[in-house]
Amino acid sequence: MRRTELERSASGIAAARAAGATQAAEAEPRAACASPAGERSWLREGAAALLLFMLLREWLLPIAELSEANTQQVIGPLLTAIGIFLLADWLRLHWLPGAVLKLLAAWLCVGWLYDWGAVISFRWPADYAAASLQDFEAALRGDPGSIGGENRTLLFLGGWALLAGVIQSVFTYRKQSLWFVLLTLLYLIVLQLWPGLDTTAAIVRALLLGLLLTALLQLPRIERMFGAGSGTAGWPFGWIAIAVVLAGVSAGIGMSAAGTEQRTVEPLSMESWERLFDRIGHGAAGRALSAFTDSGAAIAAKAGYGNDDTRLGYPLRTDDGIAFIARTTQPTYWRGESKSVYTGQGWIGLDDETELQPYQNQAQPEVAAAGSAEERLTAASQTNGGGAGTILQEVLLNRGSRSDQLFAGGSIASVGPMIADSGKIIKADSLFMNMRSGRYVTRNGVDPLAYYKLEVAPPISDAQRLRSETADYPPDIRAAYLQLPDSLPKRVSELASAAAASAGNAYDRASAISAYLKTHYTYSLDKPKVPAGREDFVDSFLFEQKVGYCDHFSTAMVVMLRSIGIPARWVKGYAPGELSPAGDMPLMQHAAASNAMEAALTADAAAGRTFYQATVRNRNAHSWVEVYFPESGWVPFEPTPGFAGAASQGNDVSDMKPVSVAPETGSAEPGTWLERLQRFGSGLEKRASLETAPLAGFLRDRAKLIAAGLALLAALALLVWLLRKRLAVWLLLRSLRRNQRGPEHLQRTLDKLWLRLFRKFGGRRPDETIREYVLSRTGLENDRREALFELARLYEAVRYDARPARTLPKPRIEELWNKLNGGGAESRKP
Repeated sequence: MRRTELERSASGIAAARAAGATQAAEAEPRAACASPAGERSWLREGAAALLLFMLLREWLLPIAELSEANTQQVIGPLLTAIGIFLLADWLRLHWLPGAVLKLLAAWLCVGWLYDWGAVISFRWPADYAAASLQDFEAALRGDPGSIGGENRTLLFLGGWALLAGVIQSVFTYRKQSLWFVLLTLLYLIVLQLWPGLDTTAAIVRALLLGLLLTALLQLPRIERMFGAGSGTAGWPFGWIAIAVVLAGVSAGIGMSAAGTEQRTVEPLSMESWERLFDRIGHGAAGRALSAFTDSGAAIAAKAGYGNDDTRLGYPLRTDDGIAFIARTTQPTYWRGESKSVYTGQGWIGLDDETELQPYQNQAQPEVAAAGSAEERLTAASQTNGGGAGTILQEVLLNRGSRSDQLFAGGSIASVGPMIADSGKIIKADSLFMNMRSGRYVTRNGVDPLAYYKLEVAPPISDAQRLRSETADYPPDIRAAYLQLPDSLPKRVSELASAAAASAGNAYDRASAISAYLKTHYTYSLDKPKVPAGREDFVDSFLFEQKVGYCDHFSTAMVVMLRSIGIPARWVKGYAPGELSPAGDMPLMQHAAASNAMEAALTADAAAGRTFYQATVRNRNAHSWVEVYFPESGWVPFEPTPGFAGAASQGNDVSDMKPVSVAPETGSAEPGTWLERLQRFGSGLEKRASLETAPLAGFLRDRAKLIAAGLALLAALALLVWLLRKRLAVWLLLRSLRRNQRGPEHLQRTLDKLWLRLFRKFGGRRPDETIREYVLSRTGLENDRREALFELARLYEAVRYDARPARTLPKPRIEELWNKLNGGGAESRKP
C-alpha cells in the first residue's frame, strides 16, 4: 500500500468520526492499561495502594494477637512482604519479574521471621533447603502435618500475594472498594463476638480508611459528572477536602462513642452460638446433617492435646502419632496447664489465666507462712516439696506437633538451652509463664519451639505431711477453686459426702473420692456419649453413663471435691508415655541446634546421670486433678483407673492407657445443630483419613519415580513458558481455519490479535479508532506500518461490513503477522 493511500485515509477520518465512528470505537478492543482519562495517574493509584496496605494491616494485627506471639516481631516481616507485593503490582511489572520479586520478598521475609541471623550471614539458603527437603519427604510419606513452619508461612504469604493483587486490580480498573471495606468491618466485628478481641479502635480506623479510599476511587466519576476543577497533578482539592473532613468527622464520632479507657471484651458464650444454630437447624440444612451423622459416619473424635475444653465427653479413637520424645531422670506426667471454671459442660480458664509474665531462672522458695495468699500459692507451686530433689528433662517435639508451649514434669526450677524449629537458639527472656495455670510458653514469633532442657521440682508426695495440714484456705483460693455452676444437681454433692464420709482430713477425703471413682466406674474411650442439651457433664457420668475416660474421671473428682469444700482444679498434659532405657536422642538437622543438643547430652553423660527415654504419643494426652493444701500448695491426684498418678513418680507407668484431653469433634448421638455440624466434620475427617491411606503408601513406594515425573513436568512447563508467545499466536491463527463458527468467532480472534499488537506497539487511547492508532505509530518502518494498516482494513471488513465474509485469507494474515514481528524499530508512543 502506498503512502498516498494512508494520507487519503487520514483525511477522511474526521468525517467518519462525525458519522458515528466514536460509537464504533467503543466496541473495538482497548489496551489493557488504558485509564478512563486516557492516561494513567500514578499518584492516585499509589495513594489507593497505600490505603489498601493500611486496611490489610487491620486484617493481620488480630492474627498476630491470636497467635500469642510478639506482635511486632511477627507483623513487621508480614507487612513488609505485603508492601512489596503491592509495590510490584503498582509498578505493573511484567509478570515474570513481578513474580520473581514477590517470591524473593516472601522468601526473605520467612527468613526474617524464623532466623534473621541466618539471612544476614547467608546461611539461610542452605538452612531453608534442608528444611524443604524434610518437608518434601514428609509430603511423600503422606504426613502433611509434619511440614515445617517455613514452607507453611511461604504458602501463607503466597495466598496474601494473590489476594492483594486481585483486590488492587479491582480498585484500579473497576474503581470499586466498598465491598472490601464492608468485609473488613465485618471481619473485625466478628472478632469482637468471638473470640472476644477488642477491635474497637481497628473498626474506627478501618471506617476512616474505607471512606478515604472510596472517595479517592470516585474522583474520576466526579470529574466526568460535575466537571470538578483539578489542581496540581490532576487532583480536585475541593472534593478531596470535603471527603477528608467527612471521614475525619465520622472517625471522631466513632472514637468518642468508643471512649479511650481499656476494656475487656467478653465473647459470645457457646450457649448463645448453639441457640442461634439450633434455630437454623430446624431447616433443611439441619435435617441433612442429621441424616449424614445418624448414619454412623462420625463415630469418634481423635485423641490428642487440644486447647478447647468447653465441651467434654465425645467418644474417641486413638492416635499413635508422636507428640515428642523426651529424656528424664525420673518418669513423670508432662504437665501443660490447669483450668479453673467448670461450666457444666466443660472447662474454661479464669481471666488471669491468660496473662503471661516473663520467667526468670531462680532458686525456688520454700513456702512461707507470711505473705498474701497469692504469694503463698506461687511459692507452693514452685517448691520442690521437702527435699525430694530435682528432675532433669529434655524434650524434642515432633516436627508436626511443634508449638510454643512447654510440657514439664513439675514446676520449672531452671531452663537450659531452648531451640526453635529453624535451629535458632531461643533467648531466655522469650519464656513466659502464667502464675495461676502453670502454663509455660515461648514468644518467638512464628518460629515454634523444637527442643528444650529443664530442671523441674517434682510434685509433693509426702502423705503424712499432707494429712497434718489444718490451716484455713485463703479467701482468693476459696473464691477461685470452689466455683461450681448453680445448675449442678444436688445429688453430686451428696455422693461426694458419702464417698468421703469416713475420712478425717482433706488429704484422706481426696484419696477416698479418687479411690471411689476408680472402683465404681469403667474406663472406655468409645462408649461415652455427650450429655444431651444442658445436662450436666459430671452428673451424667456419675449417675447415668458410668463409663468414660480421663476427662470424665478428673472432672468428676474436681467437682466432687469442690462440692464438699476442698479447693481443686483440672489439669491437662500427657501421661509419661512409652518408657525405655535412654538411647540416642534424635538430633535436629540445623548445625547450631545439633551442637547445643550434643553439648547437653555430653554434660549429662559426664555427670553420670541415668535417664529414661519416653516416647510420648498423641494417645498419651491426659487430664488429672490438683488439690490445694494451704501449707504445701497444689498436689496432684489421679482418679482414672489404670494410671499410677502424677505424685507416684516411682511407680511403673509404662503401661498407661491411651487417653485424651480435648476431643476435636463431636459424638455419634443426635444433639444440637452445632453438635451435628461437628460430627459431620469428624465424619469427613475419618473418611478422608481412610481413603488417603492407600494413596500415602502408593506415594511412599514410588518416591523416586514421582520425583522424576515432577522433574519432567517442570522441564515441560519451562519449555511451554519459553514458547508461550509462539504458541498463543499459533493457536489464534489456527482458530481462523474454523470457518463454521461464523463472523463472531472471526471478530473475537482479530480482537485478540489486536490486543497483542497494542501490547507490542503501545496502548491505544479510548477515543482513538483503529486507523487513527495506525497513523499515530510514526516510528514504524514503512513495511510494518503498511502491514498494520492492512490488518486494520481486514478488521474493519469483519466488524462493519453488512455482509461479512465467513473466512479470512489465513496465509495473508500469517504473512502480515510475521512481518510485524520482524526486525526494525518499534514505536511505543502512547
